[in-house]
Amino acid sequence: MTRILSILLFSLVLSACVSPPVELNRSTFDSRKIESIRLMDRDAKIQYQRSDSSTAAATAGAGLLGALVGSAIDAGVNTKRSKSLAPLLGAMADYNPNLYLKSALENEATGVAFQHPVKVTTGSMTEGKLIPRVIPSYTIAPGFDNVYVSLSVSVEQLIDNEKDYQSLYTGNAFNDREGTDEEKRQNWIDSPHKLIAKLQSAISDAVQRFVADFNGDAYIEAEPAVGEYPVHALPLKYTAADDSSETVGSQQGRPSIMGSAYPALVEQLNSADTMTMRAAAIQVGQNKSYDDEGIIAACISVLEKNLASGVGIKDKYLIDGLAWCALNLGNAGSMESKPVLGRISASDLPRKLRKHAMHALKQINGGN
Repeated sequence: MTRILSILLFSLVLSACVSPPVELNRSTFDSRKIESIRLMDRDAKIQYQRSDSSTAAATAGAGLLGALVGSAIDAGVNTKRSKSLAPLLGAMADYNPNLYLKSALENEATGVAFQHPVKVTTGSMTEGKLIPRVIPSYTIAPGFDNVYVSLSVSVEQLIDNEKDYQSLYTGNAFNDREGTDEEKRQNWIDSPHKLIAKLQSAISDAVQRFVADFNGDAYIEAEPAVGEYPVHALPLKYTAADDSSETVGSQQGRPSIMGSAYPALVEQLNSADTMTMRAAAIQVGQNKSYDDEGIIAACISVLEKNLASGVGIKDKYLIDGLAWCALNLGNAGSMESKPVLGRISASDLPRKLRKHAMHALKQINGGN
């Protein structure tokens, strides 16, 4: 049965490839404009790009066994990818990219094909002539290199004997962080607003391609209204406002580098980038510079912030950096760090971090 379905699917793909594409009758817009767009909101979730090895095996002629093996590989790969994406989606909280897409369509759908302002509605599929139906897809590529947006658009044309016009419009934006896949992933976990900015840039690109296509060659050179509508902002757990304090040792803001013999390390410890913080914490430990007042205050602040926001068990670089901060405080014999180390020891944070916090407390209390 699986083989039959694979053959049928392959046949449909081949037939679709040889069928002539349906043209959009743009002369319609001389007398009637598009007044509304229907946004299908059932696919609003952000997903990881799925493996397609089973399809490749079937189309390459590997037969039923190849398709079954490919499906098994797919299941394992896709499960692993979904797990790696989960912390990132958690950092984005309740962000819904369709809110931005709706605003982009309302503001950028201008030109000869559209009656401005266009009304954008959401929901399930609807019938009606000259009402484009937009199905979005939001995908993060393997390796966390980029975010990919596609808009599948179909519209029932005005004349009865004309077939529905269908097309796909895409947008793409790349991760600014260089390095390993894990470093790129961690960059977006630490700074979800960066991922959201990339996602919204890709959405705008896709919307502009949709608008330019419907307007035709006469509109391709027109300037889109990019950025003139509100950007959907993410309420972050730690914002720039938290950096306003200049009090050394403050648990509410970033400790001051004033009075520290290592201002660069203090700045790096306070970085929102996990890899930068971790490298600084390791350097402090290796160079035995943990007795510095600014270093102590920064390590306490880093631990306080992450105790409040939570640490995922999969965030191994973050856990390692925080563990080094705890060890540095223990080596410094920092009495003022005992409250935060005690709360971490009694928390449900990852075991490695709790273990190092308890070790640091023993050192401070004069234990071995």
